[in-house]
Amino acid sequence: MRIEPLNQQLLRPDLLSPESQTQRVSRQRSDVPSIPDHRKLNNLIAQHAGTVAVVVRTLAGDTLFDLHGERSFPAASTIKVPILTYALQQAESGHLDLEQRVEMQAGDRVTGSGILRDLDRGLMLTIRDLLTLMIVVSDNTATNMVIELLGVENINSYLGHLKLSQTNLYGPLQISAESSGTTQNSTLRNETSAQDMAALLTQLASGSLLSPIWTDMALSILSRQHYTDLLGRHIPRDEQGEFVYRVASKSGA
Repeated sequence: MRIEPLNQQLLRPDLLSPESQTQRVSRQRSDVPSIPDHRKLNNLIAQHAGTVAVVVRTLAGDTLFDLHGERSFPAASTIKVPILTYALQQAESGHLDLEQRVEMQAGDRVTGSGILRDLDRGLMLTIRDLLTLMIVVSDNTATNMVIELLGVENINSYLGHLKLSQTNLYGPLQISAESSGTTQNSTLRNETSAQDMAALLTQLASGSLLSPIWTDMALSILSRQHYTDLLGRHIPRDEQGEFVYRVASKSGA
């Protein structure tokens, strides 16, 4: 990965799309149940052959349902959510320019989800592009380029600052420990818990994690998620096939 010389013009509010400036997470809808049906949730969980962890919280931080919420699981692509919020925090503080371009080199391409692995080396992408690809198509190559820019230790320090104690980034995605020099390997995977993800998303959606302009950007990116057949499969849709409610999500498998 080669980084273009830093552009001193940091991201300004007027560079955001009108949609991302005006969109907000609806804090209250009269047709949305305030308390989940525990019996239905438990019945669904009982039908699953594996170990399930579920946490349901309000935007005020009240926990409505918690099953194995503190238990650690392989994070898979959900680890990309705190990477996104950390990058935007760095941009908000002026330490990261989202308009700066980064050159994708042949060695940056990795297997797994995404489209950059199929494109030619030499492609110049803005950091904003990398963050968008990391979320909307869960691009592993884009994710690793962002991790290299931010640093594994810095990301983990950020996770510690947020008290996400079950969430750890051990290294880049789809790279063996032997080739990457990191601790990410077949026995030690990036990890998180349902409680940590619920805490992070609650802070983000309520606006307590980032200032409004950066909160809007994060939610706009998460709302453009292409993989909605998991978390969003039971959300009602209108006649045009669009979600009745705004869905800002990130799945991992």
